[in-house]
Amino acid sequence: MNNLAKYDSWFDSMFNFDWFPATIGNYDLVNDEKELTLKMVMPGISKKDISIFIDENDMLRIKVTNKEVKKDKLLKQFYYEKSYYLSKKYDKDNISAEMKNGVLEIKIPKIVESKNKSKMIEIR
Repeated sequence: MNNLAKYDSWFDSMFNFDWFPATIGNYDLVNDEKELTLKMVMPGISKKDISIFIDENDMLRIKVTNKEVKKDKLLKQFYYEKSYYLSKKYDKDNISAEMKNGVLEIKIPKIVESKNKSKMIEIR
């Protein structure tokens, strides 16, 4: 083993890059007429490690915090955050999220606007 390989081995052991979930944050957006669907790959992450909320600036925020603790000693810690701006065309009150097989799926429904802008008012 040459000196560079020894250094690489030492560096990798100090920072444990094998654990770093490099695929977290890979996402796919599907935009159809009814909703926007965001799918994020999150291997090794459970739903208890994820928080999703909309802040005061209409930003959909996704935060992931994962810690590994053994015998009251922190061994590994991971933090990830992603934000998406939600315009007024999205129904922020009916967003749903599901975590299944390492994939987080967030469905953001669109507000359905009437194609006919005029509306008849009934007289009682």
